Amino acid sequence: MDPFEQQWQARFERFARSYETEHQVSGWSERGLQRRFRACIECLSPYLGQRSMDVLDVGCGAGTYVRFFAQHGHRVIGVDYSVPTIRKARTLDPDRRARYLCGGIYHLPFGSEQFDIVLSIGVMQAITQPWLALGELGRVLRKGGIVIVEALNAWECFAIGKRLIEKVRRQPPRLHTYSPLQMQRWLQENGLDLIKKVPVMLLPRQWNDFKSADTLEHGLQLLGNVPFAPLGLAHSFLYVAAKAPLANGFDGSSSGRSSESMLSSMISDVGK
Repeated sequence: MDPFEQQWQARFERFARSYETEHQVSGWSERGLQRRFRACIECLSPYLGQRSMDVLDVGCGAGTYVRFFAQHGHRVIGVDYSVPTIRKARTLDPDRRARYLCGGIYHLPFGSEQFDIVLSIGVMQAITQPWLALGELGRVLRKGGIVIVEALNAWECFAIGKRLIEKVRRQPPRLHTYSPLQMQRWLQENGLDLIKKVPVMLLPRQWNDFKSADTLEHGLQLLGNVPFAPLGLAHSFLYVAAKAPLANGFDGSSSGRSSESMLSSMISDVGK
């Protein structure tokens, strides 16, 4: 394994052994976990109809997304390369509504075209060959299926500043960031057609303790609606792509209730 990836795996294993809360096990702030979760579910809500789907979460961490989809009637498998993290996820799912497996993103332990939805949140920054990872996500996705991948934004002003500091100090990068152009190209090269990219607007973690953090983040969210502003301000992007051709029923029309009402119900369950 690449030394950079070894460091990240060791880091995640340490998080799982040291912390109890889901956001700490994943290496995020509580605010960061909530923002990512909401953005992800908003992206997927149009594709979640009444029928039960096969869902795969690669890099599942403590199982936040896995349990959520299982609670809403889907068949879900969570995969993570950290054994302590998988143990933590199983502990947090005492009813065993989902399956949890140990495995890496480059070689998933499944046959081709096994899943309707594949998601990978918070993984791309910790690997060195994202194009191979995207190819593997696409391999296990059924034709017409949806993949949603988060990648840190290389064009974010704070990310640019961090890279400059690392360069001056001659430090190796602590994490990897990618431009929207890179991600779109890699998706296309792996047979995945980009549907949309959604900015995740987050303050730097060290700002979360400020009394004005909520006000600052609200302002950041508003800036996210300004054309082109997310390119320099978004902490990350969620890339939603489809493996052509789109399958019947993936437009959400089969749902017995609107996407909006379904989403409201889903979000209300977070943290319970």
